[in-house]
Amino acid sequence: MSDSTAAGGEETERRTSFIHDIIDADLASGKHATIVTRFPPEPNGYLHIGHAKSIALNFGLAAEYGGRCHLRFDDTNPLTEDVEYVESIQNDVRWLGFDWDEHLYFASDYFENMYACAVRLIEKGKAYVDSLDVEQIREYRGTLSEPGRPSPFRERSVDENLALFAAMRAGEFKNGEHVLRAKIDLAAANILMRDPLLYRIRHARHHRTGDAWCIYPMYDYAHCLEDAFEGVTHSICTLEFENNRELYDWVIRETEVACKPRQIEFARLSLGYTVMSKRKLLQLVQERQVSGWDDPRMPTIAGLRRRGITPRAIRKFCGLIGVAKANSMVDYELLEFAVRDDLNVIAPRVLAVLDPLKLVITNYPEGQTEQLDAAYFPHDAARDDTRQVPFGRELYIERDDFASEPQKGWHRLAPGAEVRLRYAYFIRCEEVIRDEAGEVIELRCTYDPETLGGSAPDGRKVKGTLHWVSAEHSLPASVRLYERLFATERPDADAEVDFKRFLNPDSLVTLTNCRVEPSLATSAPQTRFQFERQGYFWPDPVDSKDGALVFNRIVTLRDSWAKERVKAHELEVNETDPTIETSRPDFGALANKSKAQERPNKKRASHDRDAARAAHPQLAQRFEHYQSAHGLSSDDADLLSGELALSEFFEQAIAHFDSPKTIASCLVNDLLPQLEDDQSIDALRFGPAQLAGLVQLVDDDRLTNQASKEVLLEMLASGKDPLGIVEERGLEKVGDSAQLEPIIDRIMAEHPANVERYREGKTTLLGFFIGQVMKATGGAADGDVVRALLTAKLEG
Repeated sequence: MSDSTAAGGEETERRTSFIHDIIDADLASGKHATIVTRFPPEPNGYLHIGHAKSIALNFGLAAEYGGRCHLRFDDTNPLTEDVEYVESIQNDVRWLGFDWDEHLYFASDYFENMYACAVRLIEKGKAYVDSLDVEQIREYRGTLSEPGRPSPFRERSVDENLALFAAMRAGEFKNGEHVLRAKIDLAAANILMRDPLLYRIRHARHHRTGDAWCIYPMYDYAHCLEDAFEGVTHSICTLEFENNRELYDWVIRETEVACKPRQIEFARLSLGYTVMSKRKLLQLVQERQVSGWDDPRMPTIAGLRRRGITPRAIRKFCGLIGVAKANSMVDYELLEFAVRDDLNVIAPRVLAVLDPLKLVITNYPEGQTEQLDAAYFPHDAARDDTRQVPFGRELYIERDDFASEPQKGWHRLAPGAEVRLRYAYFIRCEEVIRDEAGEVIELRCTYDPETLGGSAPDGRKVKGTLHWVSAEHSLPASVRLYERLFATERPDADAEVDFKRFLNPDSLVTLTNCRVEPSLATSAPQTRFQFERQGYFWPDPVDSKDGALVFNRIVTLRDSWAKERVKAHELEVNETDPTIETSRPDFGALANKSKAQERPNKKRASHDRDAARAAHPQLAQRFEHYQSAHGLSSDDADLLSGELALSEFFEQAIAHFDSPKTIASCLVNDLLPQLEDDQSIDALRFGPAQLAGLVQLVDDDRLTNQASKEVLLEMLASGKDPLGIVEERGLEKVGDSAQLEPIIDRIMAEHPANVERYREGKTTLLGFFIGQVMKATGGAADGDVVRALLTAKLEG
């Protein structure tokens, strides 16, 4: 599906929420025969990902119920609005995959109608012209503990109010000289109902009506009338408007409009490591903290689009977070997961070296070039696309893939070490060339011509696989490595502290000496790539022109945000398949670290755990007990007894399900690596009983390990019960051959060429077929059963 294609297709699963329940009840009762929703932005800035949630919700509901969704611009403040924003918003909504057909409206379309409704309120004695200034109105309104006081102008006659209001419209008064207020209840508990403003004077040119008006309606008065004029049935807005609902209903009732829309509030999107306030985003732009509204670090839709994130990924993200009644902070990692999950199946794998180090193969013939076959996609993807990459005597590899003095466990290149070159040969480092400053500038290696394709006839193995490019044929490129815009999850949590002090100084790193394989020069426009072992990238749509190659990193292959970043020598590529991504991302691996590397650093340091046990004798007792009674390793026992809250969590979990070793493994290897270093286990959205329930589902053979990762991610994001997630998503383990055989038969029928290739001897395609079955079952299939059935059918 292209970026501009209408939404649908991939989002066939109907999601339910409390809003669905309301609409279902309204349709069942006959209150409405169809539904009408709207997305009503104010054209005073660029849309951000929070708006994307509202767009997806409103347009999605209309599509689900066969209704319609309006795009309406709330253009009631000419001081801040501009046609630039109108055009950008329309472009963003279309890019996300939604369309309003002929239902494009503006609040300014209804200015005359709104004025007539205001006159009706004055005639009913429900509104009056007040001549207090803004500060006086605020003072007269009272406080939460004191009722408001009536304005000295509150009892003006109907005739006087009508005359003053007409004079306000005619431009006879200056800005702020008068306002029109509703006459409701100065003692109302809801301060908003203490005679709220309905109109104010603004001598400013409007982008659509010009100078025709100098009085403009307030949002709380205007938007409910706009809903009524358009026949909106369900006016869906975020929770900050919950207190405004009383005024919404009052205006609808007292103006006696025919349509009676219902306002429904849902939780707005709060995303970690960014800000969502238009005012703050504008401040970043105006103060040149970012390059503009479309800076790829910005949460604006324009920024996300320029970064290379697809509309499909954004819609997937909106579906993952769902619709709730309570505000909460959404993990940024969930957005990154949605992006990776989308790109993993569409992004061709290519070779790119970001920090080149020259490598010369001394025993390779000078002047010779080989064209090696290289797959664009891993073996478990349903695509066989390939290209040829040139290989010669002189290559470039990543500088951090070489270590002069390697530490223990280093599996990449070092003096005397042998590694595999992706798609090519085994090579051995024979000589290191340095400059006068001692910096390594060139490696001299030899290759084994019998190892083309990655295996040696004598059966010897190498553990490291490196990516590379031809020095002669590769193309120069610039690469922009984007990270999160802020260094803390909630940069604007404290209103007294300038949020800009938390800007991440490393949110953009530009590399200008990169080399990429030559196929990228002729790739289709807007292609997203996976640079093998690096991340997902695409050519910047603004700066990649006139032959210049400028790539933006869309997202890393795994979360690189953990504070204790892994050093280059700790990274390894799979021995048999260096393609890092698989058909389904590993929810448990949110950082580029092995679990053994990550565990000791993720929580308190060793001396802190020792101090905790010294301060709490029960922790010291548990350290011994966990090893002697539960059979835990000393490392796991040390970690789980080194912090009181964590130890209590573990104790309560095993009280719910008596499987200490399994629960300890889940805690240490899957759950703890996903917590920030300063985040307590108490901050989780679920408790020990829910974790125990997840472990029991796996232990009872009702859930595969792969599916359990998906359940855990959902638990972290929503706090839902694991069994409920399993039932909702249909993830229960499928081990019945009778259930799996039809799926396997269908997949084999869909891929006859691969079946034939397997039977001709390319048995590595078994992994492809297993991946397809796991994908078809959402990871719920029993892997051993699948392997046995596939082997029998493919070889039968």
